[in-house]
Amino acid sequence: MKHHLRNVVTMLLGKMRFKSLFMHTESVMATFAMAMSSACVVDIGSTKINICCIEDGLLVPKSIVRKHYGGDDLNEMLYRLINRSKGLHYFPRFSLYPDYHYHKILIEYIKENFTLTEMDIGEVVKTC
Repeated sequence: MKHHLRNVVTMLLGKMRFKSLFMHTESVMATFAMAMSSACVVDIGSTKINICCIEDGLLVPKSIVRKHYGGDDLNEMLYRLINRSKGLHYFPRFSLYPDYHYHKILIEYIKENFTLTEMDIGEVVKTC
């Protein structure tokens, strides 16, 4: 990974003649984009979840948590849950197939709109 970064820096500063360059991690840049100096950043991707804490614009190394499952795995779990328990009484006589495009869209809609997380009253949550 460092080899790729070195090549990018060489290209930008040497060949393209940029005067300066600022490279930082995605989590730190997300907190700056939300105008916050400290935050807990949860990055949920399709194949993995990254969680880390940012304190005064710096990544706290011992706070990094990586899980090797993501949104695609949650979709598969919802497929199995709906098909196994007969749709939890919402989908009578209906089976979902992951190969059908409409069923993929339906699972994404269910995941985004009907899943819940518990939060304390007054907790500030910002999404970007």
